Amino acid sequence: MLKLLLCILLTLQIGAVQAQAVNPLLLLSKERLKERRDKIIQDNEFVRNEVGRHTNIHVDCLLLNGVPFDVALLDTKSWGLISLVRGKPGSPEQEHIPFRAYLRRGDIVMHNAFFQNPVYEVSISKVLSGAKPGDVIIVEPVRDEDYKAKRVLKLID
Repeated sequence: MLKLLLCILLTLQIGAVQAQAVNPLLLLSKERLKERRDKIIQDNEFVRNEVGRHTNIHVDCLLLNGVPFDVALLDTKSWGLISLVRGKPGSPEQEHIPFRAYLRRGDIVMHNAFFQNPVYEVSISKVLSGAKPGDVIIVEPVRDEDYKAKRVLKLID
């Protein structure tokens, strides 16, 4: 009952008439979030490259609205601005990385404007437009030396 009430609660944005529903994934236990994270993160496309072997890419290099993105909360309705950084997020050494972001359904790449044109920041909802559970979102650095920042994330229910 409490979980249902929390899902129904709305948070008002200051100075806006809009309201945003609370993400029900926030109510999951730590164990369930870890299980989701393990299903979402796909590391089978990680290609090592001698050029970027010593590049400082932090494990939390994928940011959502400027803070490390907990991918356990990723779903087809996710929204906000994603970006990639090298160095520790939030530290003075943080540097934004140009990347491409796109969806893949099976072996078919779902082309969008962010596949052709590299960006430093993009709305995740635009990348996820038309996405279905089972699709894969790929956030791929443009520069070879940043290869360790590539993220392949499977959308699950």
